Amino acid sequence: MELGLHSELARQHMVRMREAIDRPGIGVSELAIKSFRSEVVKLEAAHHALIASSPDFYSLSTLRDLLFHVQ
Repeated sequence: MELGLHSELARQHMVRMREAIDRPGIGVSELAIKSFRSEVVKLEAAHHALIASSPDFYSLSTLRDLLFHVQ
């Protein structure tokens, strides 16, 4: 089992991504997650580059857990 702990400072980019996901119109379906991931790759914001550098970004299940988790 792997366990990752992130300080508040270290997860600021994830908080910004979750805020974008919480906007109306972005769902949590497989298609919505893939579409969101595609948009993140196209845009060149600093917080996008940080999240795209995570290995969790490229697996649907781990991306769902990282950014689209209900809690």
